[in-house]
This record gives sequence, structure tokens and C-alpha cells, in this order.
Amino acid sequence: MKEGCCYCGNVQIKFCESNVILALHCHCLDCQKYFGTKASVLTMPSKTLEIYGKTCSAEIIGGSGKKIIRHFCGECGTVIFNVPEFRPGYTNLMVSTLDDVSWVKFDFSIWTKSAPTWAKPSTDIVFPGAIPSEVLKTIPF
Repeated sequence: MKEGCCYCGNVQIKFCESNVILALHCHCLDCQKYFGTKASVLTMPSKTLEIYGKTCSAEIIGGSGKKIIRHFCGECGTVIFNVPEFRPGYTNLMVSTLDDVSWVKFDFSIWTKSAPTWAKPSTDIVFPGAIPSEVLKTIPF
């Protein structure tokens, strides 16, 4: 079981590593504006992520034109996870919330055409925009 929490510890998370279906870096302009740099996320079925504590949420419209609901700690402001409307039943957990990140191996980076020169993609597989449909078909959503 993997565990993590927000900065102040009021929101805690638990999940099994085997439920993670995707690990990626997103360099889109929305993530850069929100996080100050890329977002590093683990995608998993929503029902497999255990959340303890109360989160607040904010709804945005992502690059897909669909809603993304970002959940964060109302006390310290740490972003914990987001739920994208374009992928029902799945949650993107922020890697920064994990107590131990040493096991995380990223699959690829997306929206690399938006990456600033000082934040070069750190994966071998990069996509200048969204994940191509032919790649999406290989991911077990």
C-alpha cells in the first residue's frame, strides 16, 4: 500500500501501486499556470484511491474543452488529485503528495511543445500535444 498526504497532513491518501495505469508529466499551459511548472500525476481508477480528510474543489475547463475538478486541502492548499470529465471513473493523483516517490517510473510527457526551456521533458517518450489516439487505445482505461 502506498501512502501520502498534503503538506499539513489533514488530507491523507492510500492506494495499491498495482492500480496505477499511467504515470505522466503534463507541460500544458493550464498546469504551468496552476502549479508553476509541469504536473506529475498517477492515473488510477477512482474507486481504488482511498482519501481521508476533507478536500475543497475548483472546477476548470482543460485544454480538451471538458471540465477538470481539482481537489485540494482547504487548510494548506496542497493539490491532492483531479478528476477529468473526459475520463470518467479515473483520478489523477499528484505525485508530490506521496510519502515515497522512489518507485514511480514515468511513462511519458505530454504537451511538451508548451514546456519552458528550463523544464525539459524528463522521459524518453514525449508528445508535443495531447496523448495521440493510437497511444490511448493501448492504455487499459
